[in-house]
Amino acid sequence: MYIKHIYCIVDSNLKNEFSIAQKAWKKISVEKGFIAQIGGWSETNPNKAVIISIWKNKKYYHHFMENVHDLITNTSKQAQTYAAIKTTFEEKIISKTKLNNEIQKAISNNFFADGNTKVLIENSWTVLPF
Repeated sequence: MYIKHIYCIVDSNLKNEFSIAQKAWKKISVEKGFIAQIGGWSETNPNKAVIISIWKNKKYYHHFMENVHDLITNTSKQAQTYAAIKTTFEEKIISKTKLNNEIQKAISNNFFADGNTKVLIENSWTVLPF
């Protein structure tokens, strides 16, 4: 699997606008190779949004980036809602069953861990194809 970690620093007065723009990403649920996306606010830095987007492989992710990503970004105007953005990537082998269980556990617990950061889930940011 190909996993994209997205970190955005959002001014307190723009958090609502960021959240509204984040909902536009629900459109990716129908993209070929898309598995899931989940995100929320860092518990220790409430102005830091953390989003994890999971793809079947790098090929599907790059197809999405080349054909769909900018349409969503431009329509949502999300870039106007954050002060800084950082992305990192990793490739990981994990069974679909284990991944689904981890996602469902995170949703049930209303948080997930990204490294040492506890992320409080914003349910409206979650995108699942199932």
